[in-house]
Amino acid sequence: MRRLLFAFALIVPFTLVACEGEDAARPLAENVSAADLTRQLAASYDEGLGSLVTLRVFGAGTSLYYIAQADSAGAEPMLRFVRDPEAGPPTDPSAANLLFFYPPDTRYLASHLDSAAVSGPTKREGADTYILESNDPSDAGIPSVPGTADHLVRVYLDARTLDVRELFHQFRLDTMATPLSQRILYDDYREVTENVRLPFRVRQIQQGLRPSDQDVIVRGAPLAIREQQAQSLPPAQREAELQEIAREKERLVEGINELTLQIDSVRVNVPKPRSLSPL
Repeated sequence: MRRLLFAFALIVPFTLVACEGEDAARPLAENVSAADLTRQLAASYDEGLGSLVTLRVFGAGTSLYYIAQADSAGAEPMLRFVRDPEAGPPTDPSAANLLFFYPPDTRYLASHLDSAAVSGPTKREGADTYILESNDPSDAGIPSVPGTADHLVRVYLDARTLDVRELFHQFRLDTMATPLSQRILYDDYREVTENVRLPFRVRQIQQGLRPSDQDVIVRGAPLAIREQQAQSLPPAQREAELQEIAREKERLVEGINELTLQIDSVRVNVPKPRSLSPL
C-alpha cells in the first residue's frame, strides 16, 4: 500500500481543494470494538472512494491520476495512482511527495485493524476521535525498517464521520535512546461528490531527530535575519513575527520538522489522458 507507506525521512504534508461538506451527525458511542469500526470503515469506502473509476488530484503545481483496478489476486478494484503525463513539475517537490500518501487508504486500514486495541472517544486536534492501536506498523501500511524496534502505531478516526484524522507512528532506532515519531494529519475534509469526502489539508510532523550544533547554526541563520528585520515592523506585527520566530527556533532545537501541503482541486470520474499508459 504505497500511499500509506511512510518511511521517516520521506513524508511531507499537503492540502487539496474541493467543495465543503458538513460532518454527518453520527452519535458518539463508548466501548466500540475494532471489528465494528473497521466494518463501518469498509462500508464507507465501498460507498465512497470504492465507487469511483478515476480520481484526479491537483496540488503543489502538479497532479496525479488515481485509477480503479483489480489487484493481481483478483480482489475488488481499488484506486491506484499513476503519474499524470499532462502535469507540470511540482512547485514544491517536498510537498508533492505527500501526494503518494493521499487519500488515506481506508480499505487497507479496515482489512488490517479489525483486531486492534480501541479507545475513545477522546479529543485529538479539536475533534472527537476513536483510536485504533497496534504494535505492528504494517497494520497501518507502514514498512518495518531494519534497525528499528518498539513500534507503536495509532490511527485516529473521527468519531462522527469515521474520517481518518491522523496516522501516528513512534519507534526507536538501535543507535538512539530517544524515540522518533511521525504524524500525518488530515483535515479540512470536504464532500467532492456524493458519499466521497476527502481531506484538503495534510500535515506531516516529525520529532526526535535532534540537529547537531552546526546544523542549528546553519539552519538558524535565516531566523536570525528575520529577527533583525522584524524590529522595523509596526508594534503589533513585530510582536506576532517575533513570537513565530521563537516557535520556529524551539522546533529547530527540539528536532521538530513540520510541513503542510495544500491541495488545489480534486476531480472525480474524469477521462484519463490518452498518453497515460495502462497499469
